[in-house]
Amino acid sequence: HGDIDTLYEHVQNRGGLVHGHHSDWNLSGHAVEANIEACSSWDPYLEIDPGPFHRELRRGNKIGLIGGSDEHRRNPGLGGALTGIWAKDLTVECIIEALKNHRCYATMGRKVTLDFRINDQPMGSAFTGKLCVITVSADSPVPIEAVELYEDGEIIHTWNPGEQIAAVDLEYLVPKGCHSYYVKLILDGPLHRGYPSNIQPMRGARVWSSPIWGES
Repeated sequence: HGDIDTLYEHVQNRGGLVHGHHSDWNLSGHAVEANIEACSSWDPYLEIDPGPFHRELRRGNKIGLIGGSDEHRRNPGLGGALTGIWAKDLTVECIIEALKNHRCYATMGRKVTLDFRINDQPMGSAFTGKLCVITVSADSPVPIEAVELYEDGEIIHTWNPGEQIAAVDLEYLVPKGCHSYYVKLILDGPLHRGYPSNIQPMRGARVWSSPIWGES
């Protein structure tokens, strides 16, 4: 019983986290709100409408991205979306710590390894300074058609590796102020929208990193 604040306080007291799901979510700014769902087996939400996520970034809200199968059939990982996590160890505590600090990324189902860094700081981190070195390393089971770099929700650089492994290094002068950066990978293959309900295959063609935040 009670309102959403009561639920959040209960989650916080138990050491848990909350992630906004589907495309219709609202953030309250509570500390337990860690990430939002970029995609699930139902739809690639961030591909259809990235506007709400970009608005949160422009507001300075530090929020990460996850993928959730949400397939309702007791077959975890087989529903068309996955979350990649950079954790210190494969324990519940380390996984929760990584999710809390946004060291995670969303994939529509392809098992892609993605490492996005700025000045050697991993996704979910922050950096200071005007000159930054942006590094993107990705390993995909299918060719990577493009890597898009976003600043405050706008594409500022695009690479077209056309290979299954992408390695990008870029020196970039950060504009004055506070900004957010993330990358999107466009993989070879269709988006696989239009499958009945929540039985999409694990062949989705998008991957999104959680952001990194900078101040210059």
